[in-house]
Amino acid sequence: MYGCQTKYDRWRSLVGRKLARVRSSLAPLAYVYVLWIFIHFAAARLYAELCVPNTVQGLVLSPFLVSTPHCTALLWAVNEGTVSIRSMWVLLGAWFSGVMIASPRRRENRKRVIEDSETEPDSPSSKESR
Repeated sequence: MYGCQTKYDRWRSLVGRKLARVRSSLAPLAYVYVLWIFIHFAAARLYAELCVPNTVQGLVLSPFLVSTPHCTALLWAVNEGTVSIRSMWVLLGAWFSGVMIASPRRRENRKRVIEDSETEPDSPSSKESR
């Protein structure tokens, strides 16, 4: 019982430290995704306003405005923002799926460790029964 429990405690401590490192490294990524969301929103609004105005004059000028540097930059920001936001959702979906799949296994593994530690031959209770 005691040997298995110390191994379990060491394993749990190691996993806890690794998770703390992962959490601290994921915080900046969350800020990057929030920044991309704001960039995408602003660029989409500005592109609609500056490059394809909602007037007859905008209809006539839009073929000329689309190729201007500011419209090209805004379109790039909209497209890259779309890719970034899409990858964020895929990453969150994969993480959530991993949590959902791993959660029952963790409970089963905890039960198995507890059951194994109770039936371990070197435990004091097994020595008393001999």
